[in-house]
Amino acid sequence: MSANANALQPAPHSQQDKECVLSSALSAIFRGRFCRILLQNRNAQKYEKGETLYDIGRKEGSFFFIRSGVVKVGTITETGEEVIFDVRKAGEVVGELSASASPRTDRAVALEFTEAVPVSYEEILETIQKNQPLLRELIQLFCDSLLNAHEQVTSLAFRDTMHRLTKTLL
Repeated sequence: MSANANALQPAPHSQQDKECVLSSALSAIFRGRFCRILLQNRNAQKYEKGETLYDIGRKEGSFFFIRSGVVKVGTITETGEEVIFDVRKAGEVVGELSASASPRTDRAVALEFTEAVPVSYEEILETIQKNQPLLRELIQLFCDSLLNAHEQVTSLAFRDTMHRLTKTLL
C-alpha cells in the first residue's frame, strides 16, 4: 500500500488489517537485486483481466513476481464483501504471505492483462542459501520493511487523520 493510501486508513485492529501491513512490508523486500537474481531465465505466465493468480484457502507456497500489468491483493469478508489491501504493478510481488505455511488468507486478481513469474517459497530459500551477500541484503531490507510497517501501525493507531495526511504530504 502506498504511503498516501496508508495515511487515510483506520487503525489496523483486525487480522485483515495486520496482514495488509505485513504484506506491504514483505513486498518491498522482494524487489531490486534479489528479484533480478531470482528471476533470471524464468518465463512469465499470462493472466487476463479478472483472472485469479492465487485464491484464498490454497496451500501452495508460490510468490508471483509481476513483470507487467496490475494486480489487486485482498480478501473476501464473511459477509461476502471484497476488501482490497493493495494494488501492485510491474516490479512488485504478490503472494509473499504464503511463506507463513498457513493456507492463504488473501487472493490476487489481475486488473488488466498481466504477466507474472511464479516462484515457489522453497526455490526462494534455496537461492538465498546459495548467495550469502544476498542473504545479508535481504535481512537488512526485511528489517527496514518491518521498521516501516511499525511506523505505519503506530501512525494509524495514534495519529488522527489530519496528522497522518499532513505527514504523508510532507
